[in-house]
Amino acid sequence: MKRLVAVTRWTDSWFIELHPNAKLLLSYLYDNADNSGFIDVNYSVWSAQLNMQKDFIVTSLKALQPKLLSDTKKKLFIK
Repeated sequence: MKRLVAVTRWTDSWFIELHPNAKLLLSYLYDNADNSGFIDVNYSVWSAQLNMQKDFIVTSLKALQPKLLSDTKKKLFIK
């Protein structure tokens, strides 16, 4: 499957100000969400694949909140 990503996010002032962990996590979420923009929350898998501790992931998710919606703690939706 091929996906198109908005490469202009790298020039968006909101994105520029993010911590590198949040930038990495957002890119990971874009790459791994399904075609509808949903992804299951799985801290252990994300931690292993990103080589990032869970507390960094949680902090990064808070920083990414303007781009994410979550109706449960089990699934995220990327706007």
